[in-house]
Amino acid sequence: MKLIKAGESHGEAMTGILVGVPAGIPVDKEKINADLKERNFAYGRSSRQLAESDVIGLISGLFDGKTNGNDIALSIKNDVRTVSSGDESSDKCADGTLPPLTKLRPGHADLPGIVRFGFEDARAVAEGSSARNTCIDVAAGRIALSMLEGLGISVAAFVRAVGKTSDESDYSSDALKDLHAPFFTPSDSAAKSFKEETDKVAKNGDTVGGIVELRVCGVKAGIGSYTAESRVSGAIARDLFSIQAVKGVRFGDISFSLGLYGSEYSDELQFDENAKRVKTSRSGGIDGGMTNGAEIKITVAVKPLPTSKKGVPSSDVFGNPVLSAKERADVTAVFALCSILRARLAITLCDLITKDFGCDNLSSIAARYNER
Repeated sequence: MKLIKAGESHGEAMTGILVGVPAGIPVDKEKINADLKERNFAYGRSSRQLAESDVIGLISGLFDGKTNGNDIALSIKNDVRTVSSGDESSDKCADGTLPPLTKLRPGHADLPGIVRFGFEDARAVAEGSSARNTCIDVAAGRIALSMLEGLGISVAAFVRAVGKTSDESDYSSDALKDLHAPFFTPSDSAAKSFKEETDKVAKNGDTVGGIVELRVCGVKAGIGSYTAESRVSGAIARDLFSIQAVKGVRFGDISFSLGLYGSEYSDELQFDENAKRVKTSRSGGIDGGMTNGAEIKITVAVKPLPTSKKGVPSSDVFGNPVLSAKERADVTAVFALCSILRARLAITLCDLITKDFGCDNLSSIAARYNER
């Protein structure tokens, strides 16, 4: 299963094609739209996201509410077709085109983009590289999550840290079920701290990063391979890094960096009548490039977004010193990335599972999967 995305941030629509989808997966448009709303209404979002209605259009690949084995074409209309300057005023040229972007924003794709494609205006780079396209990840990810549910697999995402505030609580998988916007945390006290930190940063005209943790329960041992091109950890890291603002992906506990030796860090094996697996998840549920039957644990580092109301010292496309362009932007992407990363991880897991168990229909895949 692969997702191909297309569209520009302020173009007519964001589109995608989900390829390699088995037949028989239930698809609920209301659940997709609910996930899209959670992405938009996560805390710290800009006025742009709050103005987008984001209603999914499913153009192909469905029959009687289930996937039919064909590729699925997705479309989400862009309601906002103008860019905004730092004072939130809408801008468009007299001929209807978007205004040029010549004051480069460090940390964005602006500089490498104009060098790579030979532009003298970074607007096309900003439009194509925008995280607006993650709405398609979320929509396609809900279909992948539905497939995983049919296999008894659940995926959760929650916020571990925002700026200088963090939550080190040890949460069970049950505590992480059904987390929602705006804060994606099971802890009221953590939500309060995260909100205060985000509000403080927003008041100063700045942005802030943080950490998102992902958990996957119900994955059987032996998915993937120890060969380089088939390693589960490599596939997951690659796809999570494809999401804008992600700067680090780590599997398992950090105990190995805190003075533990190998004999203390290694997971304990457990064989029973139902499965072969490990009891603990210090290695994050993956050994030798393959799932080991334990809960998969992943932490993702999210950078502070480089566009801020302050602007930072930069250069324009002609080499003149300027303050970077001050355009509409989120205060933080950490909360929104919970829904985005969960969706992206679900698509990756479905791709790995269909490679191992086939891609015909969900019931046949489930039968083969449950035999392991």
